[in-house]
Formats: sequence, C-alpha cells, structure tokens
Amino acid sequence: MRKSPILAALLQHKVAAGLIAAQIALTLAIIANALYIVIDRTQLMARPSGVVEQELFVLGLTPEGSAEQRRAELLADLDAVRRVPGVVGAYLTNSMPLSGGGWSSSVVLGPDGAGGAESNTALYMVDETALGTLGLNLVAGRNFEPGEVQWHEAEKPLRPDVVIITQALAERMFGDEPAVGRMIGISGVRGEVGSRVIGVVERLVTPWTDWGRFGKSTLIPVRSDGSPRIAVRTRPDALQQTVKAVEEALWARNPQRVVDGLRTMPEMRAEQHRGDRALVFIMIAITICLLAVTALGIVGQASFWVTQRTRQIGVRRALGATRGQILRYFQAENAIIAGFGIVVGVTLAYVVNYWMAENFGADRLPWFYLPIGAAIVLLLGQVAVYAPARRAAAVPPAIATRSA
Repeated sequence: MRKSPILAALLQHKVAAGLIAAQIALTLAIIANALYIVIDRTQLMARPSGVVEQELFVLGLTPEGSAEQRRAELLADLDAVRRVPGVVGAYLTNSMPLSGGGWSSSVVLGPDGAGGAESNTALYMVDETALGTLGLNLVAGRNFEPGEVQWHEAEKPLRPDVVIITQALAERMFGDEPAVGRMIGISGVRGEVGSRVIGVVERLVTPWTDWGRFGKSTLIPVRSDGSPRIAVRTRPDALQQTVKAVEEALWARNPQRVVDGLRTMPEMRAEQHRGDRALVFIMIAITICLLAVTALGIVGQASFWVTQRTRQIGVRRALGATRGQILRYFQAENAIIAGFGIVVGVTLAYVVNYWMAENFGADRLPWFYLPIGAAIVLLLGQVAVYAPARRAAAVPPAIATRSA
C-alpha cells in the first residue's frame, strides 16, 4: 500500500515531528489543568457572600473587669455605635463572613433525623438584629426574638435552644424536606441534640473560602464577652466616613480603649482571595508562555522544512500544484502532528491532574476541558504554521529547473 505523501515526509523527519508532538502534548496537559484552575478560582472569587458587603465593617474590642462589667461595657459600646449617624445596624459577634477566622463545629441530626446525616458548619454569634444588619434573605421560618439571645459562658459548650441555618446546610442535612422545626446538635457530639431550626437564610458564606464549608453556616442567638467583635452596617456609599465616626464615638466613651481588627468587608474579601488571585495570575502567565514557546517551535520547524523542501515544492508547482494546495499541505501536516500530540496530551493531562489531586487536594479535571484545550493547541498550530506555509506556497515553479 502506498503511503500518504504527508506521512512519508513525516517519517523521514521522525525526531523533529516527535519533538513538536511532545511539545504540543505537554502544552495541552498543562493548559487544560491551568484553564480549569483559572475558571474554578475565578468563580470562587466571584461567589456571592449573601451579605451587603459594600456596607459592612467589623471591629474588635477588649473589655476588662468581671464578666458582668465586660458585658455591661460591651452593651454600652454597642449602643454608642448604633447611635452614630450613618450606622444602619450593629450587633456583637464572634466572626464575619470571609474574615478568615471563626468558630466551626459538626452538625448532627436529632432523633427525628434519617440516616444520621452529619456536616461541618461555621458558627456565627448574632442577635435579633443581625439578619437586617447583614442583609440576609430569610427564605423560611422566622428571625430570633430578643428573649432568645443569651450570653455564652466560656467554660460551657454551645447548646442554643434555637438556630437559623443556611439553605446549603439545610439541603445537606435534610435534603428536600423542610428544615424549620427540626432538631440538630452543634456541639459536635452525637446524641447531644437540643437546637431547633427556626429559620433558613438563602446564603451566608463561612469565614473560610475552601469549597467544603463555603456555604454551610449556622446563626446562633448568643453573645460572648471573650474577644468580641461588633459588626456594623452603614448607609450605602458611606462606609469609610462611618468607620471613622464609629472609632471616634468609641474613643469618646473611653480614650484608653483599644479598638483592633477594624476591617471592611471589601478588604476581607480581597485578603481572603489574595492567594487565589496570585494563582490565577501564575496560571495565566504559564499558559501564555507555553503557548508562545509552542508556537515558536512550530514556526521554526515549519520554516526549516520549507527551506529544506524548496526544490521539491518548486517541482510540485511545475507539475501543476496551486498555491492553495501547497498551503493546505503544510497545514494538514501540522494537523497530523498536533493530532498525535493531542492523543498523548489527553493522557498526560489526566496524569498531571491526578498528581495535583493527590498532593495538593485539587479537584478532578472535568472531561470537557480536554476538548477545549485540544481545540486551543490545534488552532495555535494552524495559526503558527500559516506564515511558513504561505512562504512555501510562494515558491515559483522555476525553482525546479535550478541545480541543487
């Protein structure tokens, strides 16, 4: 059987063609994973928190004295903050969404649960004003009542009578069944179940940005005098002015006080996603560099082959080959090389992803990123070979009559 002229030519340059195919395979393997990481992290950074971020900030206080004195001081501070012009709402808490630090626990179902469902959750200490302050959307049940908000004793476990959970946690624990009225335990000890779900909010992200616990949060009607924070909501477009006014109001009450950890929600989001932004930048830079190197390799190799085959191309032109046929010849040749590289690259992409999943906890690569990556490298090859192919097509038939 007669071999195809393109395959015959490639077999005469097996090493060069193999190197280009290997380069394409490596590029495909890396850019498929890089593309997945970039899209995954970009979606993570854009994920809504469920709160009115542009209107929120938090600050920390360090009250002194006995428990009664600390609590009285905190309530007086909270009242002073609420009176500041521009403040829409404020409450005492232990943490804020995207703050990077807070409390977490496991959640277990009560005796009426089926299958012993269990999940992790972030715990937010709040009062009856927190839903309005944060701008949360209550989709089922009711809010806390003032009489349900209690002070937490540091030496005692958290066992609030009632809780509000997010829709993500409700779906994890109860599936399609209504969550309101169900009993759960947040102490982390199976069998210790004493909190009734009275409400469900649409969305409230955790202080951490990892995927596992991102949307599974629990609001508990509790105040704490140990390292407390005040979450403050301002009028729209008045965030920075109100931050200064709140600081001045607190210092006016006690010039010796220490106000620490003051951060706005936009600052917290930016800080939490600093590593994600850096990773996206690195992946994009690596992808661009790899594509550029691969394109240069294809251009260089194709240009070298055109130089070597100048007389052969002239003979084909003299025998009637058109410029379009010469152009398509080199493009087909590059497509065959890219095809071999893509086959190897698909396997290599899965190997790279498996290694990243085992060593860095990365998610598995969805299959549809591979055809996307394959299309990118195939298109890159066609674009890169176009200029050398046009130069080959421009070779005049008269070159065939010249001596080598």
